[in-house]
Amino acid sequence: MPVNSDTSPIGDPSDASKPLETLLYEVKNGVAYVTLNRPERRNGISGQMQAELEIAVNQADYNDAVKVIVLRGSGPSFCSGYDIGGGTASAKTEWALLHKNIYRWRRDGEWWIKLFWNLRKPVVAQVQGTCAAGANDLIAAVDIVIAAEDAKFSLPQARGIGVIHTMGLWPYYLGARKSKELAFTGDPISGIEAERLGLVNKAVPADELEAETTWFAERVALMPRELLMAHKFAINRFFDGAGVEASVRGAGEYDSIGARNSMSEEFVQRAARDGVKAAVAWRDGIWADQAKARPAKRRKS
Repeated sequence: MPVNSDTSPIGDPSDASKPLETLLYEVKNGVAYVTLNRPERRNGISGQMQAELEIAVNQADYNDAVKVIVLRGSGPSFCSGYDIGGGTASAKTEWALLHKNIYRWRRDGEWWIKLFWNLRKPVVAQVQGTCAAGANDLIAAVDIVIAAEDAKFSLPQARGIGVIHTMGLWPYYLGARKSKELAFTGDPISGIEAERLGLVNKAVPADELEAETTWFAERVALMPRELLMAHKFAINRFFDGAGVEASVRGAGEYDSIGARNSMSEEFVQRAARDGVKAAVAWRDGIWADQAKARPAKRRKS
């Protein structure tokens, strides 16, 4: 649930002269490094960060010296999802705004597709630590994901809150059954499991993540820029024909509809009264209590 989804981020590359407050940006050896830089909020995605992401990505897109973009996060976490600390999630429970929210959340999924999927230059995500909730919108729309083996991928908002806006892409990566399992439970998976399932390209030891990602990005940058674009769009065309954008729009619609439930309303009320952390602890506690009742695994002979 993006915080500022009524405001369209600025995409004019002329805005590159404005200082970036939530991101770091640098170019080296044909690679543009865009770093989410709100470590005190575990790089939570604010409305300002979304606007600055489009500015930074456009700056890299219009720079002929850049052939590939690396998206990463500062601090121990890649990204904790959308920053809802300001309490903007309350709009989701207002039934009278259903039609408006369907339109808004459809556009939010389309925004990530436009930003990364339809970008002519390859985007590589470097994922460490937490990759939760809305952070999965980022990794679903990019081209390559390299993760730490101990990274944690999760859909906590699936537990009574809503659907990620790029959920329509998950069946392409994971298949229908595994996508449903993760959505139905909100359970996390490690970087190693994410690699096995196909959600990420490769998982490496955490202390090797930056070096491996840099090496891979610079290897991609050896390719002519025009041919990289042709490779990317030729492959994407297959999935476009399979209905990627329609699937993403559908996820936004079902997010708006599915979020209207008693658990979501209780979460919003607790967040407003006790704070988001307390609301999350209450919600996840329900699943933690149920997990204790799981039958002991039988040892294989």
